[in-house]
Amino acid sequence: MKFQRILTVLGAAGACILMAIILRHLASSPSLAPTQVGAPNSSRSALRTNQTDEAAPAAKMPTFPQAFLREVPDAFERLARLERLGEVPEDSDTKDQYLAQYTSWWGKRLDPKEFWKDRTMWLDRSASMTARRHGRSYPPIPYEDPRFDSRSDQDRSTFPAADSLHIPYVLSDKEHAFWGRFVKTHPQPPESIDVEQARLAHEILGSHYHLEHQAGPARLTKADLEEADRHGRQLEEAAGFPPEAFTDEALQWRLVLENRQQYERYVSGGLENTVYSSNFLARLLVDRGLVTDPLTDDQLKAADAWKIAYLQRLRREQTNESYIKAYLEAWKLSPTRVFTTTNGSGP
Repeated sequence: MKFQRILTVLGAAGACILMAIILRHLASSPSLAPTQVGAPNSSRSALRTNQTDEAAPAAKMPTFPQAFLREVPDAFERLARLERLGEVPEDSDTKDQYLAQYTSWWGKRLDPKEFWKDRTMWLDRSASMTARRHGRSYPPIPYEDPRFDSRSDQDRSTFPAADSLHIPYVLSDKEHAFWGRFVKTHPQPPESIDVEQARLAHEILGSHYHLEHQAGPARLTKADLEEADRHGRQLEEAAGFPPEAFTDEALQWRLVLENRQQYERYVSGGLENTVYSSNFLARLLVDRGLVTDPLTDDQLKAADAWKIAYLQRLRREQTNESYIKAYLEAWKLSPTRVFTTTNGSGP
């Protein structure tokens, strides 16, 4: 009996050794071993700070799970293309973004001088997405600020976001601190102002509308809503947004212009006198005539009044002219009109 137990143990050990040999052989098989692709050769390579006259080290292809390869059968070809490009293309899909993390250039630092050339220095979508397409959470810091000398500048990976296919972006604590302060102390991009203005317009005008049309005993008073409005505006200003964008008149005109665009889509789509347009007009938070009727010149000037007031203040405060120029272009305003006119009245 004892001899049989010894044989059983020896047999099991031999099987384990044999299995290990087989697995090692499979791992070294040319069809499964990682392959190499060429170093980046992209017109965007000048963005990187670690470029040299020599080619960058070649990246090794990862071994993807079979389930992923079934979903993306051309994964290796796509990865090789990304390696050559040196960035994720603007028209890429989420699979390319996922594959890019396996390239040799993913997360490498970008050259601040090249990155900010011909760009307005703010954290807008263009700058943020360009950084993301190279594996960085933030654009490169454009200038040194001694306030952040004590912050760590060592790169680390972010935790993957729930909607990003587990894509880890790279950043440093110094970058995070720099941009956190920058957005609060510099002019905000037009697109960011528009988003916050629309959000607060719906929130403030919507709450007042529901209070006025609420049946039964109201839970909130008008004074309560006014206090909430004041607090909401203070939060926006503390976050670096211009207070001119959140006056009652500015918020009302923001909704007017938004609703006019939506109504024009109904008209152009042949839905002007249908249940769809009727339901839309019935839920307006602004005067119906401002949405359906042509606007007068005075009304159009009133809609831009907050922008003009904001730009005039920036000029008085001697803000960098690059920001004023960027606003003028984004809002399609002429310098003559902005700096030689008086503000219009609200709707």
